[in-house]
Amino acid sequence: VDTQPRAWTGDALSAFEDLAVMASSELERRTAQREAQRSQELLASHQVALAEIAAEQGALRRLAEAANGTRPELYQAVAEEAAQLANTPSAHVVRRRPGGGAQVVGAWPSDALLELDAELWEELTESPVARTEHAAGAAVDRGGARWGAVLVPLPGQGDTRPARLRRVADLLELALADG
Repeated sequence: VDTQPRAWTGDALSAFEDLAVMASSELERRTAQREAQRSQELLASHQVALAEIAAEQGALRRLAEAANGTRPELYQAVAEEAAQLANTPSAHVVRRRPGGGAQVVGAWPSDALLELDAELWEELTESPVARTEHAAGAAVDRGGARWGAVLVPLPGQGDTRPARLRRVADLLELALADG
């Protein structure tokens, strides 16, 4: 850089051409590296999604098999699968009492206590899935009426995508419709 124009020599121009080629190569390398990183991240997210789908399919298969057993076995299996799919330490299948209130008919683990979240229960009477700060649930219908719900606590970072609980509740609805 100077205030006066220069007359470049052949060696200087050759050096600038070499520098331009190196800079261009470096930019292409960095672009390719970013693209490879994005591809790796996309592949990893697809692998996670496939693993989640496989887990859900396995859970639904196990629940379909449990539907052939007794009602308590089915409710127990539903609670176990809901806890595993939601990545929570426990889950409950709760049935509405005709006179009001609710009754736990299945729990996983079997000795898990339920602190029924009244706000969640109220929301489940209005919508097929609900979530509060402490719990999430999917309503279960039978014969066009609200039969009960599948509930899981939210201990910190549980995976509570409503679609997961909804699938378990749908399978329970199918089993209840058969019997």
